[in-house]
Amino acid sequence: MNYSSEVERDYDVRGWYASVQESRHDGGQPGETLVKVATGVVIRN
Repeated sequence: MNYSSEVERDYDVRGWYASVQESRHDGGQPGETLVKVATGVVIRN
């Protein structure tokens, strides 16, 4: 599904932002991959 077309149909989107960070070890077993993802959108009022 293309969420950007759904949002842009109803709102005036000023910009799309995405950030992906990967941590290979965060207190768990070595070798376990933990993926952390953050996304955002700026909508003009």
